[in-house]
Amino acid sequence: MNREVSQKLVSIVMEKLKGANNKSISVQIAGNPTLGDLMELKQMLTYTAWVLEVKERGTDMLTLMYPEKSLYLATAINSKPNYKVIKLTDYSLVVEKLY
Repeated sequence: MNREVSQKLVSIVMEKLKGANNKSISVQIAGNPTLGDLMELKQMLTYTAWVLEVKERGTDMLTLMYPEKSLYLATAINSKPNYKVIKLTDYSLVVEKLY
């Protein structure tokens, strides 16, 4: 029964998140990133808390659906060892990859 209850709770939470006031946030990599850099950032963002969807928009930009403030996303990105947010607005971030 515990498994059934937990699956039901996860389902309810996901439905609430999908219906929340999600906003689109653009994340751009500064400099001249490679396709590998973009895919690495996409993978990292895909597994970041509260990120619901990540899509590519060119060779240096991603768009993601995020229900919280962009400041929280910037904090999550800065906590990763290879990335640093260098510009932040309500709907966009510019990220620098540290080598």
